[in-house]
Parts: sequence; C-alpha cells; structure tokens
Amino acid sequence: KPLLLTEVGYPSRSSAAERPWDHGGNAVPDAALQNQLLREALDQIETSRVGGLYVWNWFGFGGHADTGYTPRGKPAAIALKQRFHSWDRASSQPSL
Repeated sequence: KPLLLTEVGYPSRSSAAERPWDHGGNAVPDAALQNQLLREALDQIETSRVGGLYVWNWFGFGGHADTGYTPRGKPAAIALKQRFHSWDRASSQPSL
C-alpha cells in the first residue's frame, strides 16, 4: 500500500537544519535554507512507494522575512510546485 507522509517541512530560519522542530524565539530568516532542506527531503521520496504528502504548514502569511514553516511567498513554494508537477507528469506516463 502507498505511504502517506503527514509532515514534510522546515522553518525558514538559520537554525532549521540543526533544529527543524524549533519554531520559538528570535531567529534569523533564511528562506534559502528552507528551500534547500525541503528540496533535499523531496529528493529522498520514492514516488513508487509514497501516495501523498502534507506540507507542514502551509497557512500563514509567508514572505522572505517570515521565519515560520509556511513556504508561501518563499522559494520553497516554487520548489514544491515544480516537484508536484514533475511527479504528476511521471505518474501519467504509460509504463513500458
């Protein structure tokens, strides 16, 4: 049966690689690091085994100054869109 990943996401803060669970306190915004971490996580997903995923956490205002988890208004949103489109195209290709 296909797997459902229920939380895939990183905060856009400079400490996201070391402390992805930490969303409190003051932090330096780092949308580029969030994008890198999310791309690396998506690279590890075997689409033949994973039937879906939830991005944590889409709601929020977003933008480059936001240190939260939302990819809205950040490079990570573009990465997600590109990846979902590539997965969609791959799944619609007939197998040989």
